[in-house]
Formats: sequence, C-alpha cells, structure tokens
Amino acid sequence: MKDAIKYIDKFPKLTNEIDKEVRQMHKKYLLFDHKGKCYCTACEKEYTLKSWETPVHKSSDICRNCGNGVECIDITKNYSGEKVHDIAYAVIYLAGKDGNLYVRCIKQEIAFKHGCLRLMHRTTETQRYVFTPKGAARFAKWFSYITNDYDWSVRTKVENPNFLDFGYSSKIHRTYKEINLSSAVEKTWMKYSAVEEFMKHNTRDDYAIHYLNFYIRHKGIERLVKCGFYTEVTDMIYNRFNAKELINQIDWKQTEVNKMLGINKREFRVLVDGGISLREAKMAKSIFGDYSLEHAIIFYSYFGRHYPNIQSVFSKIGQKNANKLKKYLEKQECGFGIYKDYIDFCENLDYDLTSPEILFPPHLPNAHDRAYSAIESKKIMLEKKKICEVRKKRKLLEFEKDNLVLILPKSPDEIIYEGKVLRHCVGGYAQRHFNLETTILFIRKKGKIDKPYFTIEVSNDFRIVQCHGYRNELESKKPEEIKELEKAYGEYLTELKNKPKTRRQKVCNKVNEEQKARTA
Repeated sequence: MKDAIKYIDKFPKLTNEIDKEVRQMHKKYLLFDHKGKCYCTACEKEYTLKSWETPVHKSSDICRNCGNGVECIDITKNYSGEKVHDIAYAVIYLAGKDGNLYVRCIKQEIAFKHGCLRLMHRTTETQRYVFTPKGAARFAKWFSYITNDYDWSVRTKVENPNFLDFGYSSKIHRTYKEINLSSAVEKTWMKYSAVEEFMKHNTRDDYAIHYLNFYIRHKGIERLVKCGFYTEVTDMIYNRFNAKELINQIDWKQTEVNKMLGINKREFRVLVDGGISLREAKMAKSIFGDYSLEHAIIFYSYFGRHYPNIQSVFSKIGQKNANKLKKYLEKQECGFGIYKDYIDFCENLDYDLTSPEILFPPHLPNAHDRAYSAIESKKIMLEKKKICEVRKKRKLLEFEKDNLVLILPKSPDEIIYEGKVLRHCVGGYAQRHFNLETTILFIRKKGKIDKPYFTIEVSNDFRIVQCHGYRNELESKKPEEIKELEKAYGEYLTELKNKPKTRRQKVCNKVNEEQKARTA
C-alpha cells in the first residue's frame, strides 16, 4: 500500500481495560513477605495474611481474596528484577477514528524484584498493522542512527507478527492471545468481514491477520464463510492445495454465492445442506460426470466419500450403475466397503463385470464369501502348479551315491521342517528356492528317506554353496560319506554345466534366464 507510513501516527492508544487484559494473560502469582503482606496478580489486590496462613515458596495455592489458583512467590528471595519469568504475546485490535482497523502487537515480560510486592512489567511493541479499503500494511521497528532511537518502517509482506522470541529459556511460560477483535472490527469499515465467525471454525492455531488481508482483496470471502465453506476459505487464505486455481475459478464480482461458484441455486443448496466442500464436489463430478452435479453429490455422499475406492469401483462397473448400486446396497443393508472387496475378487477371478448377475448377486455377503473362497483356492492351485514347475525344472539336479541320495523338496513347508529338525537356517531359504533364486536339496540315507540328515544349497551356476547337518556341523565333524558325496556331486555339477546345450535339460538352462528377467 502506497503512503502507508502516514498511518503510523494514527494508531489509537491502549486503554486501561486492554492493559489489564494483557496483564491477566500471565500466569497468576501470589507475592508475599514474612510480615503477612501479600499481593495477588489475579485480582490485583493487596491484603494481609493471618499468622497461620503463611504460604510456601513456589507452591500452588488459592488466593484468599478472589479464590483463583496461584503460584506463591517469596519476595524476600534474592531477586534482581532482570530475570524473565513469564512472557505474554498479545495481538490487540483497535478501531481508529478514520474507520480503519489498527493492530498493535505487544510482548510483555514479567520479573520479580527483591522486597517488592508488585511484578516488574517490561512491555515492548514489536509490530503494527493497518487495514484500509485501499490495502493493508505491516510496520516493524528498526534502529535509526539519525534519531538514535527505534523508528517504524513499512514491511513488504503482511504476514503473521514476529514477536522477536529468541534468547529465552524453553521453560519460560508463554501465552498467546488476540484481544478486542470482535468489538474493534464492529466499529470499522470491516464490520461485515465475518472474521469472528471464521475464527470460530479456523482449524489453524493462527491469528486473524491473514483473513483480514485477504478480505481487502476479495470481499466476497465473507459470503463463503457465512455459507459454511470454511475449508475452502482456509485453503485460499493460507495458500494450500492449489489455492490459486480455486481463487481464479471464483467470480468475485458476483454478489450471489452460487453465481460466484458457477452453479445454479439447486446445486448450491445441495452443497450447503450436504456439507460438501468444493473440492469434494469437483471429485464427485469427476467420478459421476454423466450425471448432474446434484446427483453426483448425492452419490458421492452416499458411498462414504472414500474417493480412491469409489473411483476404483465405478471405473470397473461404469457410472450408469450408480443409482442402481445405491438402491441395491440399501436393500442388502451392506456398506460400500464389502461391495468394493467383492468387485475386486470378481476382477481377480476374471468374472464378466458386464453381467447383472455378477454385479448385483441376490445375497451380497454370501457372494462375497464365495468369491473370497474361490480366490484362496486359486492361490493354492497356482502355488501347487508353481511347485510342480520348479521340481520339473530342477529334476536333473537330483543325485545319488552309494547309500545317500539328494532329493528336491516338495513344498516350502518341507524346507521349514528341515531347518527345525536340523536346527539350522535353511527355513529362511524356502521363498528363494521356489522363486528360482537358489536350489535346496535334502541329503537322505536310502533306508531313512524321510529323516533329515544333511542339507545342501546349489547356486544357479551349478556350484555347491554350502552343505550342513545338525547345528551347522564343522568340516572336521562331517562324516566321510558326506565329504565323498560333496566331491562326487561337485564333479557331477561341473559335468552338467559343461555338457552341450542340446544334451542338457532345456528347462535347467532357463533358471538363470528367468532370474535375470525377474531382476530386470
């Protein structure tokens, strides 16, 4: 705002009532000496205690005069009067004689002084604001070497006040408050700004500065507040969630809210009565674009406002079934969530989602359970098929020598059981084995084919990685028959690796190729 500095001398003075309200923001204390005299900061009264009523220093008590809870302070302690014990930050709104709104930001510190029954108050005015029909301005102090004092200057942005809060202990009690907002605004040109109503619904722990500054540029904001669009107003004021796009979409020159939003009165009434935000209305229209905004909002509200789920379901069953689905769920007395799960199951099972019998079964809970059972059966069949394919591809890796044989596991459970019996970590290799990342084989004695003896791991390039028995036995403890088996099996793997491709099992060669494809 041009020529904003001319308003600096027009700021109203603080009244005694406002001064008292600022003092009351501080923590309440009861200052006392050993002669029975005391002073309460809550009621700001001095009185005399009886001999048996002497309080304890820094204890919690109740004022005998006003009944407020206070913290007792013994003034006979060695207080210097410089240490800050409490800070109050006040944003004070004042109505000027010219009809403009003025704001003064006060920082007040309190301290105790030895032998003094009064608090030491140090008040600093850190910033100022003025709100006029032509614009708003923020003022801050800076040191002038010409006047050898602090002068006011205009800042570039109108933003939240800066109370110069640094150099204080984190243990110091602090209080923030806006004072005289509603009564001051009522006496200025901003009396129709609806700032008080907005602050009641403001979800941010913030001052009214941003709202008042936005109101100067877009006075239609108060109409949105009065109609209950608090979320949209908050987004625009604090520049959240593509706020600029929302601001540009609103026709601020219109005086009627529905015309501002670009919708008819019937659609506007649906928004207000349903408590639907503009963002939700936009989502509803994006999902149910074939319907009017009124019906789109009705469907969006009914289906629980679960935006990703609604979008997912209707992309599968089509918008045309929205009204039919609404009536169907009401009749079935089921929620939208169970229907979404059912549709996902049907898609996984490759059911025909264009068939009415599939989309709207006579009994949804039973159909949901049947589809779930079919999914589980499908998983089991795929797992069995995968295990069979793995065994077929690795059949060539099985081996036998003398009284020992190497066999492939038939299921992940067998690998886990092997690890439990032999007490080693092969159970953790079950997933890797069936994903073709490595190969696990069991070493068994021919007469005891079902009893775990030793376990061997073979890499995809036909190398023995490790071979262990009970509790990962050391090399020195391995039986000679196992050592001979390892040597013979290593030679077999080398021979298998060096065989021509035409003579080697084709599926065996695909192990590395599948592994590379999975990695890529």
